Amino acid sequence: MLWLPIFFRPVDRPLRILMLGLGAGAAIKKIQQFACIGKVIAVDTDAIHIHIAKKFMGLTDATISLQKADAEQWLVSYDGPAFDVIIDDLFYEQDGEPLRAVDFHNNNGAWLSLLKRHLLKGGLLIANCTTPSQARSLVRKTTPSRRAFKYGMRFSKSAYANILAVVSDMPLMRQQWRVHLGASAGHARVKEAESAHTMRSL
Repeated sequence: MLWLPIFFRPVDRPLRILMLGLGAGAAIKKIQQFACIGKVIAVDTDAIHIHIAKKFMGLTDATISLQKADAEQWLVSYDGPAFDVIIDDLFYEQDGEPLRAVDFHNNNGAWLSLLKRHLLKGGLLIANCTTPSQARSLVRKTTPSRRAFKYGMRFSKSAYANILAVVSDMPLMRQQWRVHLGASAGHARVKEAESAHTMRSL
């Protein structure tokens, strides 16, 4: 599901994508299949995840850089070009329950501000959230006159406990998402995605 929100923007030009939390690499594999990639950087603390992504997902292309590092520390020190898409999938497990590894709003929203700073204008932040309220917090006002992000959508799935949020400083149009996904993956994929997921505004 992590790859679906990228279609709120055109994917027929080389995209710069940052993925924080690689997992097995399945999301990057989907993005590689359906979008034009300029550069993907994926950061994960687990060397086994990186090994699996390379060996079994085939993520060895020169456009893909898999880095073993603490994602928070990595982004704090990063001083390269901004990204079209940032995917935040940073989790750990406690008593069988998934918890976010980095709170969006700790230290006066320092993490959220850092993510936003490394996004291009109109770029997408895709964030895996544990609750609907956590997803909504990405577009709430941080001061009486300022929001972290102005526009947001959420994806949910009956067999998937988490909520996937996508936010931006520019509008997110459902019809554009359909057009871009259909052009890249086919209209059958649009129908499949809409039947399997619930999408609504944040």
